[in-house]
Amino acid sequence: MGQEGIQMRLMQGLRTRIGSNESLVKWLADTLDIDVSLASRKVNGTVGLSLTQLEIIIEGLPQVLENLLPAAERSQIFVGNYSQFRSSDEIEEYLLTIIKNFEIANKSKAHLKYFARDLPLFYFFLNKDMARFKFSMWTGQLRHSGLQFFKSRVYDLCKEITALYKDLHSTEMWSTGVMSNQRKQIQWYRGLGVISKKERDQLLDVFGEVLAVYEQWTKTGVKDSGKFDLYATDFDTMNSGGLLRVGKNRQLMTALSGVFFVSSANPSLVQSFEGQFDAQLSTATLLSQCNALSRCEFFKGMRSSLLLNAAEPPSVFSGF
Repeated sequence: MGQEGIQMRLMQGLRTRIGSNESLVKWLADTLDIDVSLASRKVNGTVGLSLTQLEIIIEGLPQVLENLLPAAERSQIFVGNYSQFRSSDEIEEYLLTIIKNFEIANKSKAHLKYFARDLPLFYFFLNKDMARFKFSMWTGQLRHSGLQFFKSRVYDLCKEITALYKDLHSTEMWSTGVMSNQRKQIQWYRGLGVISKKERDQLLDVFGEVLAVYEQWTKTGVKDSGKFDLYATDFDTMNSGGLLRVGKNRQLMTALSGVFFVSSANPSLVQSFEGQFDAQLSTATLLSQCNALSRCEFFKGMRSSLLLNAAEPPSVFSGF
């Protein structure tokens, strides 16, 4: 395939990834710092792209590299972003990435499908003390140095994400063991002596306070203005992850380790996650606005899991 064919394939990929809310011609003109008429000719292929311009495009939207691959290779190779952090500054960058994605999502009335093998990421942002505990753990500092102090900017960004999350329609599926896992984590760090008995008890109380917020959302089926569908499942076959659907465009954020995730729009990865999510959904129980008894027993089980002498959580299907 010659340069013209490759360029058209590139433009088709850009058009898909940019979406219908923004003009490809305008995006290209802004990205390459050229006038709109020249950008239009490059989009329709009558004027070629230089290698320097191709490099600028890839720098602006690296995922478009996938569209330069032969069709047979696109299902096996993907380009994505890996989000992680080890310091307060890197936490800010991590949070800003989430905010950017959610701002675009909310403007486009997006839908988030989220599978929670552990408690959802957003759960930890609803309370400053809980966010502090989790950031200390995720940066690896908690085990050696105890609870850390972070810039106020970090907590401000957590509030911003929470506000965006409340306005977003989300369909979430939680494993029934998520809260038991949190209690065990806290007890383990207490056993190491890196958090005090008072800190442990405060954290368990906070987890319960946020749980009450989620219970109310589940009862009404709404967060602030975003629809909330919560399902419970006794077993999980997936890693934690979320899929944002914005019109025809879909963005996958899937956990690799802990809270660190890879973000990609690769069709093969997206279809795999969505297929697994829907299959897992068929085994789950819907708790939002229906199944009042199951909902009551689910949250009762979650609260019981926070007790220091808690047993393993029973099945959501067996009436606890």
